Amino acid sequence: DSATTGPDAGATFYRLDAGKEQGGHGYYSSGRLSNATFSLTVDSLPSDSSTVWVRWYYFVNGQWQYNDYSYTASR
Repeated sequence: DSATTGPDAGATFYRLDAGKEQGGHGYYSSGRLSNATFSLTVDSLPSDSSTVWVRWYYFVNGQWQYNDYSYTASR
């Protein structure tokens, strides 16, 4: 399974974490990504109908901010 996401306008850097709990990174942690990153594919997600939490960090005006998203892993 894979998840794809895109950038937030005005960000200097990005980071993406995915895990089984909100704010977790057990499935994936990208490390710092450049602001030229317009998509990211994560292949290490489960396929058992569990909830996958994704935290998309963006660095704007000297501060890290984030948005949380949840998905149901497909079979």
